[in-house]
This record gives sequence, structure tokens and C-alpha cells, in this order.
Amino acid sequence: SNMSKEEAQADQTAKHRKINLLLDQCETVRFPFKKKLILSNLNLHVHDIPLAYLCGTPLGNSLHKLSLAGNNLGSIPDRLVTSLPSLKHLDLSQCRLHSLPTVWNLPQLQKLNLSNNLLRDFPEESMLEGLPELHDLDMFGNKVAVITVPHNTALLSKLETLNLGYNDIAYLPDELDQLRSLRYFKVRNNFLTKIPMRICDMDLKSIDVSSNPVSVPPLETCERGICSMKRYYQQVRLEDQSKDKTLEELQRRVQGHHRGGKKHHKEPSKKKGGYGGFMKSLSLAKSPSLSKKQQQAQAAAQQQAQQQPNPPLPSHATPPTPTKSAGSLGHNAPSMRGSSGGSASASSAPPSTTSASVPTKMTAPPVTNIPPEALVRPPLATESSDEVVPDTPTALEIQQAYDQLKDEQKHQEITVNDTLKVIFVGMAMVGKTSMIKRLIEGKHAIVPTYDERTVGVDIYAWDPIKDKRFEHIDSRIEFQDKQLHQACGDVDVKFSVWDFAGQHVYHATHELFFSSNALYVLVWDMGATNKSTMKRKSILLRSTSTDYYNYETGVAGDFALTYDSESDHDGDDSSLMGGESGGGVNNGSNFEADEDARRAERALERDIDEKVQFWVDCIQSSAPGAAILPVASFSDYFEASGTGIGDGGGETEAKRRCNMLKERLLRHEQRRVQGIERRLQEYKDQNRADDPAAHRLRNLLHPSSRPKLVFGDEEKGEESVVRVSGTQYYGFDLLTERIVNIATGRYKSQWSYPIFNGHVGTRIPRMRLKVRDEVRKMRDKFKVVEWGYFLNQLRAVGLTAVEDISDALHFLTSIGELSYFGSIMNTNGNNSNLPRDDQGGTDDARRGGKSSQSTVNPKKTKSQKSDDSIDGDDDDDENDMDEDNTMLSIDETSITAPGTDEGSLSTVEDFMASGLSQFVFLNPRWLVAAVACILRHDLDREIKETRRLLESGSRPFSAADGTFHDASLNCPVITADDALMLWQAKKITKKAAERAQAYSNNMTVTPFEFLQLLLIRFGVFVPIDLSIEKALLGGKEYAKLVDNIEETTPAPAPHPIEEISVEPSTEELALKAKFFFLPSLLGPGEPNEAWTFKNTESWKTTLCHSVLFPDGVPPGLMERLTSTVLSAVYAASTRQLGEGHTNSKATFEGRLTVREVLCWRTAFFLKLGTEVPGDDGSQKESVVEIFAH
Repeated sequence: SNMSKEEAQADQTAKHRKINLLLDQCETVRFPFKKKLILSNLNLHVHDIPLAYLCGTPLGNSLHKLSLAGNNLGSIPDRLVTSLPSLKHLDLSQCRLHSLPTVWNLPQLQKLNLSNNLLRDFPEESMLEGLPELHDLDMFGNKVAVITVPHNTALLSKLETLNLGYNDIAYLPDELDQLRSLRYFKVRNNFLTKIPMRICDMDLKSIDVSSNPVSVPPLETCERGICSMKRYYQQVRLEDQSKDKTLEELQRRVQGHHRGGKKHHKEPSKKKGGYGGFMKSLSLAKSPSLSKKQQQAQAAAQQQAQQQPNPPLPSHATPPTPTKSAGSLGHNAPSMRGSSGGSASASSAPPSTTSASVPTKMTAPPVTNIPPEALVRPPLATESSDEVVPDTPTALEIQQAYDQLKDEQKHQEITVNDTLKVIFVGMAMVGKTSMIKRLIEGKHAIVPTYDERTVGVDIYAWDPIKDKRFEHIDSRIEFQDKQLHQACGDVDVKFSVWDFAGQHVYHATHELFFSSNALYVLVWDMGATNKSTMKRKSILLRSTSTDYYNYETGVAGDFALTYDSESDHDGDDSSLMGGESGGGVNNGSNFEADEDARRAERALERDIDEKVQFWVDCIQSSAPGAAILPVASFSDYFEASGTGIGDGGGETEAKRRCNMLKERLLRHEQRRVQGIERRLQEYKDQNRADDPAAHRLRNLLHPSSRPKLVFGDEEKGEESVVRVSGTQYYGFDLLTERIVNIATGRYKSQWSYPIFNGHVGTRIPRMRLKVRDEVRKMRDKFKVVEWGYFLNQLRAVGLTAVEDISDALHFLTSIGELSYFGSIMNTNGNNSNLPRDDQGGTDDARRGGKSSQSTVNPKKTKSQKSDDSIDGDDDDDENDMDEDNTMLSIDETSITAPGTDEGSLSTVEDFMASGLSQFVFLNPRWLVAAVACILRHDLDREIKETRRLLESGSRPFSAADGTFHDASLNCPVITADDALMLWQAKKITKKAAERAQAYSNNMTVTPFEFLQLLLIRFGVFVPIDLSIEKALLGGKEYAKLVDNIEETTPAPAPHPIEEISVEPSTEELALKAKFFFLPSLLGPGEPNEAWTFKNTESWKTTLCHSVLFPDGVPPGLMERLTSTVLSAVYAASTRQLGEGHTNSKATFEGRLTVREVLCWRTAFFLKLGTEVPGDDGSQKESVVEIFAH
């Protein structure tokens, strides 16, 4: 006890000594704007705050910044927030604050940081009155539930940045638009379901609403940023206004073409009731076969109906027909008047009849389905002798007026997204294509053979409501917005089904099409094609000697390890073998069978990890938070005899394997989440919750960022994993039902909202469907279309807003209608394959919506300098990066192309200049076909065969020519000319490209050049310079073969000399590249003694840097890393200076030159040289070797 007191006293003494030292240092600062007192992470309590040195002292009166972050304060003294008149920056983050003082008086305070506390309330007006100059309010990571906007508009009038991320906010008040100066609004990870229109109409530069269950605007729109959200609401507003105008126009046309009337002198007794008489005559005219008595009874019923109150009509109800009385049509509509000719008014009827008859020319079909808004009762005529009797329209005129606007109203309906993109993935030959064929075409579908396996991607349209097999399945979308449901009625879901090839060589293309707004059906064959997962009966039957067991008599031998009585048997390990013991032998007593069962179990676990978990990781790295539905194929295999599974254990074994799949995937995800939570807690314990790494971990933990593994509810009697058989044709009803329930929102499981909330069933602007219709019309003629021509075609049908068209294309891409990549060509000259902040932040930010770029404005980390920093002061204490513990997650390795810039663009020229996609792939299969021409294991043979066919007219091809293409069978390098040759050799790719080029509008690049840039952007192509000392790629040397190919390649036509020399951009350098490296075609192989960190030369220095992946190395990591590094090196080192000469690009140290490039599937080695000036003025070379493994 004495020791603890002494230690506490020593700690307190050291704490006060440190505070006094910091106070002395702050007092010695001469310039007031540099006086910063940083008392962060000193384990201070509220009584340790040096109020005596701060309140009412010269230091306190001139203090510019005060930081108490990372201390266990619990509360803030009132004197501290009322006695610092010059304070401009106050940091109270991570202080465990539960409440704030009610009265503040900091007249100069501009930035207040209250993040990562326990606050539940938004600052009150009494507090804000003392903060008149507040610009930046950070309440990230609290428990605020309601945003209270002060009634006094003068308060928060200068607030520019408001950060309320990671709170408990469920709605945004419309009164937020009173904050006229607000520019950056961050409400990430709350419970928002709608972003009001008034919020989007504010003059915001960015808004972060990611990780919220937002459905209005749609999630895809919110991910693209505030400009896209503004355009969405603008289109919706115009649609609503257009609908109102359409109804008014319908009423006007129904009323007639002239509003004049005649004055008639008539006796009151002959008056037919005006509008009611017209409707009465119209109804009687529609049933001329009625007797006089029946007509009188009907007239009496109509007169009685007129006297009854009018029930309100729901918006979705069927409009009443004119056979009803006028009283049932509503009393608020204007009068209905027709043209003078053919009018059926009461005054035109013969006075001798009690009911008016219809003239002969009134033989038109009856008026039906006229909306109640159009049939509005006019004012009744008076009983005076002089009255205006309007000309009443005929039934034919009403019908014509309604039919004329029927099509217009049809286009004014509210539209919702009813299509979901479904992607089937899995290893090769697991039955994906057969499953899709059976699912869509039925039992008699033609199942592809082995030679007809999928190449690249196949795309199918699927509408289950049209299939009689699935009539019992409810495919209606469950709307979260009841008003939207009433407006648009029942809507059935449709699907765009994508079949992805499972071969490794095509994995590089998946990132071109993966998105988080898709359902991934992950197909697994349950290990049926992996014989090592089966128990071997031969082990049980190996010895036929009766010493062990006689299988014919069923009698154990003398030395059998069994007992006579079953009751004496110990508990066996049958659970390890799936329940049943093989061959009647007790598995617990047969060592070989026991060992064989464990071997099969381990093999099955490896099969799950390599064939299922691998794909989960691939999907998670490219589309974080995506929904994944595991499905088991080859179910019939386990029901057949002779599978080696055990007696009667076919279906039982299949269920056991599916349950193992579920348990293993969920356990792996649980372990990964626990690891992230543990690392995040370490940051919090160290008061480093604001570190960039902590923010990254926090984002990865959010449910919207975690993969949604969909399994059946076993408590409800559902199978955990759907099992199907393509040969026996069963299981497809259950698979269809599960897919439909996921898409419609009926399946929620542990999630509070539908899986595709904010995507399926959300309202979309009508013009997006107009764009879709035009795309479908053009698709028959064009597979790929140039951007300018595409805009001209849309302009011809009245679609002129370029930004809205871009939004529509991104939406159509998300539902699988086309492929559109937005800003692929960059204009700033940076390497397009590298993560860049000018395109939207870090890598994991660009993966489709789970971090900074996908949201509009990320939370600024402490390591980032704000361009709008207050007073221009640099807070060096906040800019220290954590470089000691570098850890990356498996979810943070995507290099998916970022979205387009959120700047406002309004013309075609702006889009072209900004580098927006030059082409739109109306048929994504054309893009896949073009990529499949290159990504193939027999690339070298295909090049030879294509060249032989093309040159057969000149000379036969000879393999002894000694050209570049003799290097290897699996060629990981291709020339730009050969890539163009392969594309032009295919009829479908050549014809589509030629047509797109023929119908272009100011085309800047050809379709194949753009395709080349696209593949470079996604890391499929890597420009490489082979005119170096050594280029060992995949175990083959390519540098020595460059001379051969240059000799056989004709020289290009000379270009005119330009007067002005412009630094070439990355895209221009890529277009001039002669060789492309294909990392996905690297064969297996390991570097043998390629490099070692040990060296004996004293002038050599070795720097090693390790990156820890706690969850395992992400799939395809080395391919992506190799692609990124080599692209950067190529862009930095290569520049065309003149004919036949290449030189390096100037760097801050000198000129960079690539000496050696060595690449394997799991490693790469670079040797770079940099020219530096020597002491004597001569140029020397500094050599750097980079090895990544």
C-alpha cells in the first residue's frame, strides 16, 4: 500500500513537472498565433487542468490553441470555456465527456473538436451563443441522437464543417438549411434512411452519408456525391411538376375546345339537370335495350346517389366510369364542355321524353378508365329564366381527350428500380453455367459440355414472374416506403444474370464488373471433384484375413480390437467421418480408418478454404459488403452408389458438408471481425482513436463493409445451403425462392434492413429508363459506341443533360444493363494505376462506397493537411503518422477504378476534357470477348496461328524464324501490335470497333486504343520497356528478343514535327508502349536465389519493410502489387525524346533508369539506376534494388 501511494505520488509529481514544462515553453513563444498548449495523453483528470495559469493570465489571454485530447476528464470546468478570449482551436477529443458546460464565452474560437466522447446531446443555444466565430464542429464518435438547430439564425451562421459521423442520428431536420455557410457535412454511420431534398439543395461542397441505410436518394446516387444527389432531386422535382401539369392538361381537354355558351330562355320544368342530366343520358345511351321502367328505376337510383356524400377515392383505385351518377364523380372538378358540334346536352333532348337519347353519331365505344381528376362536376344551372347552359362534351370527345393523354400519362408514372444484378462465381467446372441454364430455361435446357465451358462472362436476362414453374413464388418487391408503394403499385423483381468463368486467367477481369449492388451466387461442388475428400474403402478392405475381420461372415478375428458386447464399446469418432462407420467396422477401433477419416476431413476443409473462402475474399476485396449466397452443386453425386461415403450416408453426407461450409465461413468471418475489434481497441486504449489506422479499422467493422453471407434459417426448417442437381433437376425451386426473397427484401435474417435496401425498389428518375430504352435500341447496331455519337442520339429524343445521362449510365451499369467506367483517361499525367487522392482518396475508399471516396467527403484524418485550415497554422502534433505498426486488412487491397470527379460538368467538351469514358459498352459481352482474346493460357500459340492465317497469302509461317513469339508457351508478354492483331482477327470485335469508329463524333482515341487504356487502368495490361539489360518474366528472358521484333516490325509513319514540346501524360505514354506485361498469365514458379538482404559491401545499405496481414494474404495481391509498381516505374522512367532514343524522366535526385525487371507469380525484383552529380561535377549512378515477396 505504501509503495502504491509512493508510485502514485511520483506519477503525480512527474505529471505536474511535465505540465509546468509545457507551460514554460508556451510562454516563451513570441508570436501569439504560435502559442499552443498541447496537454494531450498525459492521463490528466479534471482537477489536473492548470486553470490558475490559464484563466485571467497573460498566457490564457493570448493562447491560440489548447489540446486536452486523450485525457480522462469526464467533464470540463466552466472557467476553462469562459476565460480564454483569444483561443481559436480547442481539442477535447477522447476525454470521456458525458456533458458540456451550458455557458461558453470563447469569442474567437473557430474549431471545436469533441470527437470520440460520450455526449448524447447536440450543443444547446446557450452554449452556441458564446461561440459566434465557430467554423468547424467535430462531434464524431459520440451518442448524439437528434440534431437541434438553434432558433436564432445568427447562431452557427459561420459554421462551415459539421462532423456527426458514428452517432445515433435517425433523421436530418429540414431546418439544417438555415446553416447558410455549411459546406462540409459528415453523417457517416448513423441510422439515416432519407436525405431530405432541402438538405441536398444547400450550398454544400461535400456530404458523407455512407454506411447508412439510405433509400432516398438511392444508395448508388449517394455514393457518387452531393452533385449526383442534387441532380436526382432536380429530376424528381421536374417529374412531379410535369405530372401535375399533365393532370391539368387532361382536365382542360376534357372540358372541351371552347368555353362559350348560349343563352336559352326555357321553362324551369324542362330543365334536365345540367351536368347530372348529361351523365344520366350518357349512361342510358350505353344501355339502349333497357325498358322504360328499368330506365326510370336507374334514373331514380342515380338521383339518390347524387344526394349522398362523395367517398374519397384512393390514388390507386380504378377510376369510375361515366355510367355512375355525377354525384359519385367528385365535386371539386371543373365543368366538362365539348365542341358545339355533336354535343349531348340536356337542352338538345326532345321535350316529350323523360330521358335524353343519344344521337345516331354517338355510337363510339363507352368511356372507361377516365381518371376522377378529369371528371369534375361543373356548377349546376340556376332556376332563373336566363341561364348559361354550356355545351357539354360528348362521350366520344371525352374518350378521345383521354386517349390522347393516356400515353403521356403513361410516361409520367413513378418509376422504381426492379432489376438486380446476380453474379454466379466459383471455380471452373463446378456447374455454374448448367445451373443458370436449368434455372432460366428449365428441365429441357441444353447443358454445355466440357469444351463449351464459359469463356470470360455470359449474360442472361431472367424474369421469374413469366415462368410458370415459379408461379407459387411471390416476386413482388417489399417497399420500405409505403407512399411509394401506393403510388406505383406492385412491382415484380427481375434479374440480370452474369456467369463468370472460373479459370484463374480470367480472375483479372472480374474487377471490371464486380460491384457491391449485386448478389453473388457462390457455387461449390461439395468436394465431389476432389477425390481426397472421400474416405477410401480400400483401407477398410485391405486385409481380408480373419485375424481382423471377416467381411463375408461379419465375425471378428482373434486379434481384432473389438469387444463382444456393444455396450463395452467406447464412444467412437464417427462424427469425424460424417456419422456412419464404413463397412460395419467400428471406426474407433480401426486405426487406419480413423486416420483416413481425419485425412478426408482435413482435405474437405482445405477444399472449402481454397474454393469457397478464396472467392469470398475476392468478392470482399473488390466489392466490400456484398451479399454472397453459397449454393452446393453435384448433389446427385452423393445420392449415387459407390461414392465411398459410407452406407446410407449420401444425403446425410451432403448435408454435413454444407453445414461444415456454413460453420467454417462464419467462423472465419467471426475470427476476422474479432481481430479487427481487438486492434481497434488497442488504438482506443492508447487514446489514438483519431489515427488513420483506427478510422480504417472502424470503417471495416461496420456491417455495410462486412460480407453478407446468406444461409437458410435451420430453426425454420430451411436448409443452410441450397443443394441443386443439374442432371437430376431438383433444388431449383428452392434456389429461385431464396434469390427472389433476397432481392425483394423478404429475407433479412440478422440484418435490420433488406439486403438491397436503397437499390431494389427505390425510386429512380424516369429519364434513366428512357436512356435504357435507347440503349436497347442501339444495342442491335452497336456493341460499343463512342461517347459523342451516343450523346447525339440521346439528344435526338430530348435527353440533353449530360450529367444526368452520366448518372443514368452509372445506374444502368449497377443493374448489369451495360458497362460504363466513367473517368478512365486522366489528364494530370499521374499514373492511372496507382491509388491517388485526386481521384478520391485511398484504395479502400474507391472500392464502391465503403470509405472516403465512395462517400462524397471523407472524414479528414489527422495526417491530412486541410486546404481550408484556419489561420494557415500547421498543427505538427497532429500530423505524425503511425509508421511503427503497419497492418493492412484483407479488405483493403482493391484497386478498382475510382468514380468520376464530382465537379459540375454541363457540356460534351467538359466531359471530353475531364477524361470521361470515351466509349460506352452497350453489350458488356463484347468487352469480355475482347479481353478473352488476350487472357488465355495458349496466348503464344494463338498469336502464331493468327499470324499464319493473316500471312498465308504472302508466305507460310515458320517457327524457325526466331522471333519474339518463340519465347514460351504461356507468354506473359504481348506487343501492342499483336494485341491489335488479335482484336482485329476476331470478326465480332473488329466489326463492332469499325462501326463505332465510323459513327463517331470528334473521336480522340480508337476503340482498341481505349480498350488498351482500360486494361491498363485495371492492371490487366502493364506497359513495360524491354530495351533493358535483363527482363526475366515468368522464368523466361525477354530483353534479348527485342531486337528481333524491332527488325520484323515496320517502322511507323513519321509524325509532323510539333513546335511546342508538351510533357506526355500517362495515357499518351501507354498508347506509345510497344510491350505489355500480363501478370495474370505468369506461370507457377518461385524465385531461387534471386536476391538476399545479406551483403558484404560496406557501401550497400539494406532497408526492409514488412506489412502484416492478420487475416491472411488477399487473393491476387502480388498481381496487383506488381502491376501497380511496374506501371509507376514505367511512367516515371520512360519518355520519348526523339526517334530511336529513350531517356528517363527527371526526378528530384536525377534521371531514373530501369536496369532489370524480374517477375514471378509470388515476387518481383527491380534494379533501378539514378543519375546523381558527383563531387567533381561528373555524373554518377546510384543503384537501388527492390525486392517484394
